Amino acid sequence: MQLRLNLPALASIQGSGWIYGVAGFVSYLVVIRLLRYRFRNKLLRKHAYPTRRAMAAMTVEEAHAIHGDLSFSEFPLVFYNATSFALFKTYAIPTISKLLMATGQLSRPENVSARAADTGVLVAEFTYNAPGSDRSVDAMARVNFLHSRYRKAGAILDDDMLYTLALFALESGRWTDRYEWRKLTPVERCAAGVVYRSLGYALETPFDALKPYMLQPGTTDYTAAEVEADTNVGSTIDGLTWLEALDKWSVMYEREKMVPSATSRDVAQCTIGTFLIPVPRFLRPFATNMISALVDPLTRRAMMLPDPRAYHGWLLTTTFALRRWTIRYLLPPRPGWLRISYFSPAADPQTGRFHATYYHVAHPWYIAPSFWARWGPSALLAHVTGGYVPGAAEFHPEGYKIADVGPKYQQGKGAAEMEANREKQRQNYAGTGPAGRCPMTL
Repeated sequence: MQLRLNLPALASIQGSGWIYGVAGFVSYLVVIRLLRYRFRNKLLRKHAYPTRRAMAAMTVEEAHAIHGDLSFSEFPLVFYNATSFALFKTYAIPTISKLLMATGQLSRPENVSARAADTGVLVAEFTYNAPGSDRSVDAMARVNFLHSRYRKAGAILDDDMLYTLALFALESGRWTDRYEWRKLTPVERCAAGVVYRSLGYALETPFDALKPYMLQPGTTDYTAAEVEADTNVGSTIDGLTWLEALDKWSVMYEREKMVPSATSRDVAQCTIGTFLIPVPRFLRPFATNMISALVDPLTRRAMMLPDPRAYHGWLLTTTFALRRWTIRYLLPPRPGWLRISYFSPAADPQTGRFHATYYHVAHPWYIAPSFWARWGPSALLAHVTGGYVPGAAEFHPEGYKIADVGPKYQQGKGAAEMEANREKQRQNYAGTGPAGRCPMTL
């Protein structure tokens, strides 16, 4: 049997191969484009508010669902790191850093990650659990108890509370607009405003300072009487207007209060030192400059951090630009089975404790020492660089109880105060609070 090759036909097939390849690649790009914006487009169709005022109809439950999807599926990396840097940025306010140094919470390296872990746990519990749920209410009651003695003594200022809330509410959106593959829509920003305004109310943070910023010309069409009549309870101002007022106020507050301070410098250096624990020693100077490049100039000056070299900023910008382009045009959206979770969905049935699933700063606080946690990719890297893996008793691998989270001297304390605060919040969610309506629903 003689094999005969049809050379002209073979050449024709080979010549057209690149056409099929290009067509396949273009088809892939079209599919990615359709899938990549599916969440955003679905959200805009579902919440098609015709006017700014109409956004006031968004409930806390709706806002919580939107904010959760952004945090766990759409932009998990940026949201997580933005929240971490929000806490770090508060240290640039001298009144905040002085209190932290005085209490010893950030005056020693071993305390830095503990406070970051406890703050992260409580913020995650009351932000990402369902509004009015036991875990969310318990976390807010715990925060109110931990702050109560300092607020009564005047050591924690109302404006500092509002500024801290502002950073948690705003930094994730700022980082998304700066580094992610798309910017947040007005609806998504409104959801952030609704979520954090309800949290601010539950944490007993006054909002009166924001009212003048809701009346600036060209900002909104709310009248002075409407803004003046607005209160924390049952607010009638939409979440986007509230968030924009918070943004303007926080910028003003930074210009007035964010000044160079020795305590801000000490707290910043101690915190950065903890950030760098898992980084190989020879890379730490470079990593320090990259952290400094992430910090805005005003914050950097207040913390007395050295200015990074120009190429550090270029490298940061280029890295995020490449990431932004790759995600936008080449990668499909995160599937549901890869949705991020920062804590265990339910308590351990034997101990009643919850576990964290992510490192806070550099130490494995509250993470269960499972095989994956001790020998997965992140753990192997920690082994190589001399970092920490779950299992050491000092990092409480048994997990946490919300009622005990906080400094050692506060563990086991505050049960009565927390129960009173829980009852107050339950009444508010049930609509039987002092306003006679649910203040958590806008």
